[in-house]
Amino acid sequence: MQELFKVKVTKVNTLNVRGKARRKRTLQAGRTNDWKKAIVTLKDGDKIILT
Repeated sequence: MQELFKVKVTKVNTLNVRGKARRKRTLQAGRTNDWKKAIVTLKDGDKIILT
């Protein structure tokens, strides 16, 4: 990521997000998938511009 966006990463935190319960009348009942979220802290002054 540092090479791709030309920024300096100072810290990365991760957390697991649990899937939500799904209940529908006719479709499949169950849960959505669990997924992992990453929170990336950049050096002061660095920005990632998404266009």
